[in-house]
Amino acid sequence: MNRREAEAYIRNTYGTEPEYPWASSPLHAVFRHAENRKWFAIIMCVSADKLGLNSKEMTDVMNVKCDQNMIGSFLLEQGFYPAYHMNKLHWISIALDGSAADDTVRRLIDMSFLQTAEKPWKKTSRTESRTERIIRMEQYFDALSHAAQEDIESVWKDAALCSMLEKLEFYYENGQWREDFEADERGELPSEFKRGVLSEDGVYDLLAEIAEAKRESNI
Repeated sequence: MNRREAEAYIRNTYGTEPEYPWASSPLHAVFRHAENRKWFAIIMCVSADKLGLNSKEMTDVMNVKCDQNMIGSFLLEQGFYPAYHMNKLHWISIALDGSAADDTVRRLIDMSFLQTAEKPWKKTSRTESRTERIIRMEQYFDALSHAAQEDIESVWKDAALCSMLEKLEFYYENGQWREDFEADERGELPSEFKRGVLSEDGVYDLLAEIAEAKRESNI
């Protein structure tokens, strides 16, 4: 995904146009929520060495807010870097040069939008919407599926992946998965949703594969 495609996705999905707040950096574009004016994405043109690469070539990069339990896993993939000029515990940089998978970039934009959205006034916690829950579980499902293919032992050796596994197991076993699956069957979910986590046997097969691998490793 390049800069133009990322901006088009944000515009078409969230109706948000870029703002250019810095006269000294006219190519730095900010995307904000209309309600609380918080950023959920910023696209910059920076020297590649700012990302830790051995090059001075100028490149487009996008910062988005990310679940801190997932940042470590994304940084193992091509095109993802510790957040440039922002809090590296909560944000991640994505090179907009085609090296990062388009589906992953879109999911991270969606995650950032949700994490920076306006929260109900004076609530210390809130009920997660079905849409938010499915997006989050889809991200966990993708990360765990990728880890299972590349190095299945990392699923129980990496703290972030262990946390995702526990949450995905709870989601599947406590009835939430069934509720979301049936809602999808009734046509209540957006047609553009990726549905890997809601496939008939997807989560069951993944959890069974991980459990079997753990048994074979005598964990």
